[in-house]
Parts: sequence; structure tokens; C-alpha cells
Amino acid sequence: MERRLKLRLRHVQPVPASLRARPETDLPAEWVSVHLGQLYQHYYFDCYPGGPPIPDLSRFEYLQHLAATTEFRFLDHIDGASTTKKRGLSTDLGQAFCRWALDTHFGIPYFAHLNTVIDRPLSTFGGMRLSRSAKGDLPDYLCARKVTDPMVAEAKGRFSAIAFANAEFQTWRKQFKRIEIRSGAGKCLSLKGFIVATRFATADRSRTYPALYIEDPHTPGEEAGPDEDLTELGRVIVAVHYGRVFRKLQLDLLAASLEGYGSTPNELTFQVPVWTCIGAPFVNQEFVGGFYRTRPGHMPRLIESGWELPMELGAGHGVFVGLKRDIAVQVAAAARGSLETLDNLQPLLPEGLWGSEFSWLRDGTVVAPMTYFAPTGVQVL
Repeated sequence: MERRLKLRLRHVQPVPASLRARPETDLPAEWVSVHLGQLYQHYYFDCYPGGPPIPDLSRFEYLQHLAATTEFRFLDHIDGASTTKKRGLSTDLGQAFCRWALDTHFGIPYFAHLNTVIDRPLSTFGGMRLSRSAKGDLPDYLCARKVTDPMVAEAKGRFSAIAFANAEFQTWRKQFKRIEIRSGAGKCLSLKGFIVATRFATADRSRTYPALYIEDPHTPGEEAGPDEDLTELGRVIVAVHYGRVFRKLQLDLLAASLEGYGSTPNELTFQVPVWTCIGAPFVNQEFVGGFYRTRPGHMPRLIESGWELPMELGAGHGVFVGLKRDIAVQVAAAARGSLETLDNLQPLLPEGLWGSEFSWLRDGTVVAPMTYFAPTGVQVL
């Protein structure tokens, strides 16, 4: 479940080790490979606040239109799709590629749509202010590697040509000049940014290569000094990110608190099922969550000796959606007002090999067939 694209970097220093041609050089590789399950998982958590993964990872709509090549190419009929359909495809996958690239290769797992955070009250950011400074389009995301390292990102997807030197790329750079981050003392602070633009191609255009273009701009201002802490802004980004995750788990009240609509009272608790992963890459690790039925019919049934599959094959299917248990506990505490619990979240990292149907992200989320998990307890959040 991997496809590759040409890689083009500009002003990215140093080049991440995973994108280098050779480990000992600071030069980018010619190609980059994308795991389709993780690409879809970013799309799934980004697009809607709730709902099942339909199609599931193995039946993601856009991936059904990919050609059977080693490159990320669409089938020829996509050339004949309506302008609206191609624009929607480009936007959706452009944003998914942006999140995937920053998460996988730059260690940036947390994303908040900029329009949900901009112009919030000063108290939200501990005295800082994030605001629009000019009319026009703004970047898509605030993102963070950790709470002390907030950033800005813009995602683009195109079937037309992309080049760092063309006028369109310059237009995208201008978006970073339209936001302003000021400290409590009024100083304008600069944030590191990323433009991630994806060029799509179809199988019949063999001379046009799918490609990933990544540039490293900055917002206006001065670099934050030792007395100018960006942690409050970073905490908001991480909280909003997990608000989206909690909505997928139907923990809407906790999600609303993470998104900035007040704290959930300590007296109000939620019991959620704990599931233990019984296969690679997270054997014996615990997650909270549940499964979505993605096809009608009889579902697998858990008995003492393991999962019992229905006699009618292919009739029923369930996809597990979950969040690592310890991360869920820390995030729930943040929803009750203790945002500092977001400061030391540990990324989810796999061990060994796993099947292509199992997808995970560094933020602790997993999407996989329900038979990879067994319910083993209850967690109070």
C-alpha cells in the first residue's frame, strides 16, 4: 500500500534524515514513498468531526481511482472528471499529503485549522494574540511538533504544473504575511512555516510526474526570545487537534472543552471501553475507542478463545478507531482545565512489521480491522 512521488525541497534546512538521498549528506532524495493507509487516516481525521471511516482504509474513494503503478498516479478517466470533482479531489488530498508529510518526515503530529483558532481572546493564549493582518487567503493550519514549537502550514494540490519560481507559488507565500502573532508585550513574533504542494498526474501522462513540493517560509516578525514563551499557543493547537479525535470517539463534551468552549466539570465522567491490541505493531498496548460497522451483515464475535468469524464471508465488516489509552487520559485532563498535561505526550511508535490494512499515526490514533483488538476493560475519562 505504498506509492511514490518526485520530491522537491526549497529552503528546507536541514533536510530530514528520512528525506535524504544518503544519511551522511544534507541532500534530498529524488523520490518519496507514501503509505496509503496513513494518508487516508490523515484525511479521515481532518475532514469531518464525526462519523465512520466509510469507505474504510481498504476502500478509500480516491484510492480506488489510483493506477496500478509504483507512482502515485490516477487512472486515465480522472482527466475527464468535472472541474468541481477534480478541484475537490485536489484540495482533499492536498491537505492529506500536507499533514502526512509534516507528520511522517518532520515529526509534526498536531494540526488545528487556522480559521478555528485565529482571533481568539487574549486569555486563550496566555496574553498572546493571533490575528489577521491583511485581507486575502490565510494558511490552512496551525501545527506543532510539541507545545513549545508551534508552526504554520499551507496545503495545496494541483493537476496543473507546480514550480517554486512560478507566480502561483509566490501567491501562496503571501498568505503567511497575512497573519500576525504578538506577545503579551505587543512584540510581533515569527513562526516557522511550511508550504506543501502536491502535483497529481494520471497514468496516460507518462511524462508528467506526481511530485511533492515543500518550502519553508516564516511569518513576519522576530524570533521569540527566552522571555517569550509560545507554550500557550502550542497547547491550544494540541488541544484542538485532540478535540477532533475525541469527536470521532463520540466524546463530544470533552471535545468541546478542548476546542475552547469551557472546561468539563470533574464531577462529570465518561466510561469508555479499553481494547488491547493483539497483533503487530502494538501487541499488548491499550487503546480507548470502538468500532464502526462499515458493511451490513453478521459481525465477528469475540468469544473466550478469540474472534469467531461469521460463516458468510464478506457480509459484515468493522473498523476499529481508537486512541492510545495513556494519551487519552492526559487529553481528558486537559479538557478539565489542566492544559499542562499536554506538555509531555509521547508519540506512538510501532515495533516490527504490520499489515497494510493497519494504520497508525504518531498522535496515538489507530484505524484498523476490529479483529486486531480485544476489549479488556474500562477507562474513566
